[in-house]
Parts: sequence; C-alpha cells; structure tokens
Amino acid sequence: MKINTLLSKKETLHFLWIGVFLSLLFSIKGSAQELLKEAYSDIPKVSETPDISFLFNTPIEGEVYSIYGHIGVRVTLAGKEDYVYNYGVFDFDAPNFILNFVTGKMDDYRLDRIDAMSYIESYLPEASMYELKLNLSADEAQKMKDFLEHNIQPENAYYRYNFIFDNCSTRPFEVLKKVIDGHLKVKECSNALTRREMLDLCNSKRGWYKLGTDLTLGSQADQKIGVEEQAFLPLYLMEMLRSAQIVSPDGKERPLVRGENFYPQGESLFGGYLQAPGPLEPTPMVLTPSFVFTAVAVIMLLFLLLIRKKQKLYWHSSRYLLALLFLAQGVTGCILFFLTFISLHPLVSPNWNLLSLNPLHLLIGMPFVLFFSQKRNTDYILWFNILGQVLYLILVGIVGVQTSHPALIVVALTSLLLSINIILCKRKVKSHE
Repeated sequence: MKINTLLSKKETLHFLWIGVFLSLLFSIKGSAQELLKEAYSDIPKVSETPDISFLFNTPIEGEVYSIYGHIGVRVTLAGKEDYVYNYGVFDFDAPNFILNFVTGKMDDYRLDRIDAMSYIESYLPEASMYELKLNLSADEAQKMKDFLEHNIQPENAYYRYNFIFDNCSTRPFEVLKKVIDGHLKVKECSNALTRREMLDLCNSKRGWYKLGTDLTLGSQADQKIGVEEQAFLPLYLMEMLRSAQIVSPDGKERPLVRGENFYPQGESLFGGYLQAPGPLEPTPMVLTPSFVFTAVAVIMLLFLLLIRKKQKLYWHSSRYLLALLFLAQGVTGCILFFLTFISLHPLVSPNWNLLSLNPLHLLIGMPFVLFFSQKRNTDYILWFNILGQVLYLILVGIVGVQTSHPALIVVALTSLLLSINIILCKRKVKSHE
C-alpha cells in the first residue's frame, strides 16, 4: 500500500510538471503570435486603391502641335499597374488626315494607354514634366480608373478633336469633374485673358505662327474668358488645379492636389543625362512678318516714286504691282472664306480680316487690273477695294472690333494706296487726251 501510494504521488507530480510546461509553452506561443502581428502591422500593405495624378509637360518647340504643352493621366496601382492615359494620340497616315484637319473634322484623335515610365522618359529630352498628385477618395479614384478603362476600348477611344473646346487638355479636366463627389472650386484670376492673348504668349518666339493665328481667328477669340475656360491649354490648367478645392455635398473642402513631383528636362529617370536640343531662338527682327511686309511695301512705293516721270513704265508697273498684291490678297481670302464659312474650326467666325482679304481680289480684282484697266468697270472695282480697306482700317485698326496683326495693317494700307494710285493715273492720262 505504501509503495502504491508513493508511485501515485510521483505520477501526480509528473503530470503536474507536464501541465505547467504545456501551459508555459502555449503562453509563449500566444505571446509570439501577438508580437508577430504587431511586427507585421508596421509593414505597409499593397493598396488596392489607384493613385491618380496629372502629368503636364512644358512646350516642345520643335513641332507646331507640341508648342502648347500636353497632359496625360497617370494611374498607379502599387505593385501592379503604372500607366498613363493619353487623349492626344493621332496618326498622320490615317485616311484623309490632312483633309479632315483642314475642314475641322478631326475624328482621328483617340485615347491611348502607355507605360508611365516610358511616357515620362520620352518627353524628358525636350521638355520638363510636372506631376500633380490628386487628392481623391478611394471611390473617386476608382471611378476615374474605370472611366478611362471604359473609354480606351476601341469602340469608345476615338473622338472629334476641337483645338479649343475638346482636346487632350479639356478631356482629362472634364473626366475629373465627373468623378469627384461634389464640385470643383477654382480661384478666379483678377487679370482675365482672351484666347488670342493666351495663344500669342505660346507663339512669342514664332512670329509667323502669330501671324497665322491673328489671320485665321475671328473676333470671338478676343472675348475675355474665365479660369475654367482656360483649360484648353495644359499649363494654364496646371496652374488652376494647383489651387483648386474639392467641395463635398456637405460643404467641406479639401485641396485637389496633395503633392507634386518635378522631372527636369535632360535628366533620365534611370540615371544619367539625355541629349536635348538647344532652345529655339526667337524669329530675328528682320525676318518677322511686320518687318518683311513693311519692307516690301516701302520698296514698292519707292520704286513707283522713282519712276513716276516715266509715264508708260509707271502705268504698267502700278498695274502689275497691284495685280500681284490682289493675287496675294485673293489667295489668302479664299483660305479665310473657307475657314470662316465652311470649316468646323472654332473661333474663326466672324472674321473681319475678310474686309481686307477676300476671294474677290483674285476672281475679279486681279483680272480687271491686268486686262481691263482702261475700262470704267475697273474704277468701280478699285473704289470697292478702297472702301473695303478703309472700313478695315477704321473698324479693326482704330475701333478694335477684332485684334489684328501689324503686318495685315500694312497690307491694307498698301492695297489702299496702290488702288488710289491707279485711279489717279487713269485720270492723268485722260486729262492729256
């Protein structure tokens, strides 16, 4: 009995130690699990919410279609995706591209997607790039990603490009306004600009481009516009978004932009430097349209002044010079007539430049001056031209119904003086008969 009792006590003690050991073991295991949980909680998780940012590149001076800058929408899903959605893709080789461009029926522009790093790197040799990180909620960011993914499908990707109202800059802005919960609040600028003034600032180094815009844009381009209407030019849109606020339905405001990155021109994302072209030099003063047109006009008038005593030479020279000017005015007028009354381009109508430059110079004025200069009807044509040039100089040059280029004022004055000269020559000839 004593032996059995002793063994029973030993067994009891043995099991007691086993119980203590197991309790301690499970306690340590539980503590270790808690420590592991705490350790892993400090490691950032891969977010399933896309990050949205706008990429703005500075103007590239080498091509006419890139001198106004550009914008792409960057969508990043950490560890999974990093793409840029680009509304500015077009194909020069598309059927009837040039014809569609001239008529304003630009249906060849489309939304495309490209790897973000490749997109940024492709611009850095010639331009710097700003990245505005948008302060969107998870729902807003997902809406934008879904919208872009839907519109990149072949049946949705193409759109009719409009340089002012529907382009690669206005489209991302409109998408942004659609997906935010609430509305966008932007700061109105105290010094409002016209669209012509905005374009002229971009063309400051290109005198002949400025002549082209002043020639083809009508009086609508001279209307002052608000900040949101300036979104058609990327860098103006960038400045607007930097200070914009998102106003939620309950009235709470939050900044639209939560951060910004800058990628300087010439510095590769992968290290090293990229070969960049030199900056574009402004058009030399002697090659600007104003100087060239004025010089030609002065030479023509001086030539006539020098030969004024040689009656026959003076008469024929006056006719040929005016006919040559009518040819230039008429060809330019045909282009303006097409753009103003036929094309779908914005801001081209009404265009008061047609008072000075119109197809009648080519169709009627030039033939009559060359071949029927002695006819009375030619006088009527010349007086009609004089009236048109005087009206142009008063309404555009003085009253300012439309902003004109100085070179166009020179053309109007020259056409006016040469027409008066022909009429005076005819009267002088008749007085000697």
